[in-house]
Amino acid sequence: MTVHPILEVSDVKKYFVMKNGLKKDVIKAVDRISFSLEAGKTLGIVGESGSGKSTLGRAIVQLLHDIEGEVLLNGKSIIGLKRKELQKLREDIQVVFQDPYASLDPKQKIKKIIAEPLKIHKKPDREKSIHEIIELVGLPVEFLERYPHELSGGQRQRIGIARALALSPSLILFDEAVSALDVSVQAQIINLIKKLQNQLKLTYLFITHDLSVLRQVADEVIVIYRGKLVEKGKVEEIIDQPVHPYTKLLVSAIPEIGKPIVLDEAGEEEKVINQMFEEGEDGCPFYSRCEIRKSICLKKFPEISKLSETHDYYCHGISNKKEI
Repeated sequence: MTVHPILEVSDVKKYFVMKNGLKKDVIKAVDRISFSLEAGKTLGIVGESGSGKSTLGRAIVQLLHDIEGEVLLNGKSIIGLKRKELQKLREDIQVVFQDPYASLDPKQKIKKIIAEPLKIHKKPDREKSIHEIIELVGLPVEFLERYPHELSGGQRQRIGIARALALSPSLILFDEAVSALDVSVQAQIINLIKKLQNQLKLTYLFITHDLSVLRQVADEVIVIYRGKLVEKGKVEEIIDQPVHPYTKLLVSAIPEIGKPIVLDEAGEEEKVINQMFEEGEDGCPFYSRCEIRKSICLKKFPEISKLSETHDYYCHGISNKKEI
């Protein structure tokens, strides 16, 4: 039986033009990224701060404008929707943000916060729905009469998840949704996210800088570096058999007892590389930090190579390429 993806992303680009005096700099925040996601699965998007992963997520769910490429949700294009169409889309796509306190109105009671999307989309039986939703995320009904500042960070994140669930969306984007929580609370929220997925057959995009979190929640992973997709595959392939030099760097930074987290930064050479890209070259942005770089890496971003049917990477420097 053929399984059709719930989400299809093709050659998506999001560039920002920044004025620098008389000069205009083009920031390629997301540059020609493609992937698909099956219903009921979780796709992890991982990369360092500034890699473009959050920009990619927000472009996909249409929180940013002027997106190039194609994004299909349930087979329908969602790029460039008008205001009314975009509001309708919000029933299918919801977001859980990193900072639960900043994303909740401090002047509103929890009851009103959860009810807001139901009210906007004119859903019936709101009272019943609110009670069911707060119980789904493991909080007592009495919390509906509280304000956000009366809750802990983990409890506020549960409210953020409850609000996202209110409209029974097809897709939920988690944007660093557990990174601000301490380890014990983080584990509780991860368990809740997995439980809700199994119970409600939910589909997730999960953005994080932490591969150890993705090992717990994701089915597949895409690795982003400065707007470019450099590797993708099943979560166990990416973590246990990383191929791209940048992915290996991320994997080496997964916390272990007594092991410090160190990501080597590029030196002055990166300024030269950046200038080359600004002048029109389309090379690999990891060039200045790569130990297996070649001269072609400056001129041309590599085509897709396959380690297996499910494991893709983009690198000129890897010699043991296996085309499937």
